[in-house]
Amino acid sequence: LSSGNFSLLLQELKTGDDQTTFYLFHQQDDKKGHTIIQNKKMCLFPSYSVESFQKPVVTMNYEDRKAECSSTGGYPEPTLTWTNQNGLMDQGVTQIIRNPSGTFNISSTVNITENQTVMCVIYNPTLNETLRSTQQTMSDSNPSNNLYVIAAVIGPVIGTVIVGALIVFYFRRKWCCCSQAELNPPELQAELEGLNPPQ
Repeated sequence: LSSGNFSLLLQELKTGDDQTTFYLFHQQDDKKGHTIIQNKKMCLFPSYSVESFQKPVVTMNYEDRKAECSSTGGYPEPTLTWTNQNGLMDQGVTQIIRNPSGTFNISSTVNITENQTVMCVIYNPTLNETLRSTQQTMSDSNPSNNLYVIAAVIGPVIGTVIVGALIVFYFRRKWCCCSQAELNPPELQAELEGLNPPQ
């Protein structure tokens, strides 16, 4: 334009419109009222569709000694990295799935050890947006090991209780037998022998 400026608003862009180039033309009337169409491209610009990802969620699988990070609903494809107190971690294959709407879901796994702080970082390059989620692993990353410890402690206790119960049962039975013998005092025993004289 010879003077002034203008603004252009594009509404309801979709992910499929990402990096589509738009050209701007204009028309104006001359001093006599005739419409003059300006065929020359005044400017062009690409569009960028962006969508923020959800805050990443980190879940622990202590049985397999792995942590999984996942996030959904963002655009374009992000990068996902794992870090711990020592820096970058070696992670598994990152899975990126495209939804029917054109947005992406992303997930990744990493091996974990006990007493470790792991952080999942998702970066959206177009938005220059970084999302983080941190988790602390347990002192023993495999709870089944705790079961072994509990069994090792409780097992001997249960064994001692069982042995003690058997000893008490044995001596009580013996006491009962002795008590039965005491039911026949010497006077009664002599009388019984008199009823059955020797042959």
